[in-house]
Amino acid sequence: MTTAIATAKKNLEKNGFLDVEIDPDLDLVAEIEHLKKEKMRLSWLTTIKNQRYRTLPTTLATA
Repeated sequence: MTTAIATAKKNLEKNGFLDVEIDPDLDLVAEIEHLKKEKMRLSWLTTIKNQRYRTLPTTLATA
């Protein structure tokens, strides 16, 4: 871990954010969109998984 990140982590409670330099070539809009899609995908998968568990006992009871 670099010292800049270690210092930023130490100051996180005080600042409320990680105060570190970012790569100027990084497309922040594209990264945010990617994270939004990943969050939606994981939320959808969790919903499907929960629906399967809710319907599992009734399916087994009728078998």
